[in-house]
Amino acid sequence: LVIEFFFKIKKYIKKNHGLLLKVTPNYFYQHLTAEGVPLDEPQSSIHKQLLNCGLKHNGFTHTYINDNPRVIFKKNLTGFTERDLLKSYHSSTRTKVNKSIKSGMTIHQFSREELPLFEDVMHHTASRQNFQDKGLSYYQDLYDSFGNQAKYMAVEINFNSYVEETLK
Repeated sequence: LVIEFFFKIKKYIKKNHGLLLKVTPNYFYQHLTAEGVPLDEPQSSIHKQLLNCGLKHNGFTHTYINDNPRVIFKKNLTGFTERDLLKSYHSSTRTKVNKSIKSGMTIHQFSREELPLFEDVMHHTASRQNFQDKGLSYYQDLYDSFGNQAKYMAVEINFNSYVEETLK
């Protein structure tokens, strides 16, 4: 079924003079610890099936390919208190979190009315990091579609506190 699907997709793309088919499958290839140690064997059957369909794999890097992360870190937070969660991380991560708190860093959640400001930040970040910004209408459509589940967040820095903490 997968081979037939991609055969027809490729045929459609050629017929309509398409240049590129980009596929980012949403599946776990392998589960790793926070240190990168494998917890299980790679789930290579899907990977092989996609290669058999004529798709090209860009390798197992830890960087972004266009706007897609190549590796996603996911942690089950069930049963953690805030204190236990912090204890569960590596000491260098705990140090950075504690320094952020002391430096006056806070998390800001954007309202729909503030999305132009969010998009402006994303536009400048995209230029600096060399990726494509989605544009304001994309962020607004997501916000409208997902309601309270759409969360646009940013870290705000109190520069006076930050400089004071950095100079300690």
